[in-house]
Amino acid sequence: MWHCGGQAAVNGAVDMEKGVVPQLQACLTSVFEHVIGKMNPMRLEYCFELFGIDFMLDEAGRAYLIEMNTSPALFRKGRYLQEMLPRMIEEVVQKCVDPVFPAPEGAAQADRLHSFLQIVPPLL
Repeated sequence: MWHCGGQAAVNGAVDMEKGVVPQLQACLTSVFEHVIGKMNPMRLEYCFELFGIDFMLDEAGRAYLIEMNTSPALFRKGRYLQEMLPRMIEEVVQKCVDPVFPAPEGAAQADRLHSFLQIVPPLL
């Protein structure tokens, strides 16, 4: 477990937007800065990774990275996952596949999704 730094609780209330999200962004930026050189070692074009990343919050709103999975479980157990997973897969396709293989002209376009926070590690 890795403490991400920071604290998100003020007077007992955790502020997700101003307290937790910046901790998660800083943590993931740091993690990917350390491993970016090992990702895509053959420098293949048009490839992407989907990670499952688990965090935990303590009572003060401090975030801890528990684990990262290169093969996240994408099964739909529970209402939240049944609603979230199809949107997540659609957004991954929109960001990673559609720019390379756009829909034919005149085809119906899906609503553009923008749920993901983009974290851009420095280029090597």
